[in-house]
Amino acid sequence: MITVTEISRYKGETMRVVIDNGTRTADIYLNRDIVAQGGIQKGMTVTSAQLRSLMAENERRRARERALFLLESREHSYKELYDKLCKSYKEETAASVCDELLDRGLVDDMRFAESLTRSLTNRKYGMMRIRQELFRRGIDRDIIGIVTAEADASAADDALMTLIRQKYASKLASGETDKVRNALARRGYTYSQIKEAIESFAEEADSDR
Repeated sequence: MITVTEISRYKGETMRVVIDNGTRTADIYLNRDIVAQGGIQKGMTVTSAQLRSLMAENERRRARERALFLLESREHSYKELYDKLCKSYKEETAASVCDELLDRGLVDDMRFAESLTRSLTNRKYGMMRIRQELFRRGIDRDIIGIVTAEADASAADDALMTLIRQKYASKLASGETDKVRNALARRGYTYSQIKEAIESFAEEADSDR
């Protein structure tokens, strides 16, 4: 059995718990709520299994707090959040916390994908680039298909025309069409979209002369 020989405040909400297994002593650090919920008191004895359970719950609590902090700054996909938590916590702890937040509706890959699609469309990115970004963030292919299929194609076309007028008009006027095509392709627009948009822009320019 393991005996709790001392409990003291460490810093913030963390408590220092000194344990003795009969051959050596060790310090463990637990949140004060974990200590209270576990009924940990000086002089009591605990089993190795009970101690591991307390430490695992303490790690889950810290990982949960970290996850909520990250979600306050912006929405994350499940994979993004999991990967960030794995940098500081065990994989099983990260998965447990992400599953909990998924059940609570605080992590939602469909909602995340819809939001990111709108944001990238507003920033004048093409649907091919948007699909790549969604996949990179760990979004399931089925969700990507649904979200991008629902995206307004005319809005994407309007965004492309606006981008050409604002950023590439002078290059097209000076004959740098290939450079413009390559730049737009890197933003995720397809060849047919680029061809149609450049032709429409040329028609606009001709009508303004």
